[in-house]
Amino acid sequence: MSRHGFGRGEYKYFSYPLPAILQGLRTSLYERLVPIANQWNRQMGIDIQYPAKHSDFIERCHKAGQLRPTPLLLQYGTGDYNCLHQDLYGEHVFPI
Repeated sequence: MSRHGFGRGEYKYFSYPLPAILQGLRTSLYERLVPIANQWNRQMGIDIQYPAKHSDFIERCHKAGQLRPTPLLLQYGTGDYNCLHQDLYGEHVFPI
């Protein structure tokens, strides 16, 4: 993280297939958060709307060449920290 100026600690990325518990959380949380994300975009005058199903959003990302899974674990030691930031891996991003 430090080489990007995001803090001090270590990223550990998952790869596909994701562990079942992680995939389940991802799907469940997305479907609860998507109405909020869509409302934010409408209120900010942003034309992008997110599909109701997480699998449809992932399909949108994959069609755009965004094939890398984004879930990760962060590991911190004494004195490590994480600066507020959003990791962007392509054109299609979910704001929450």
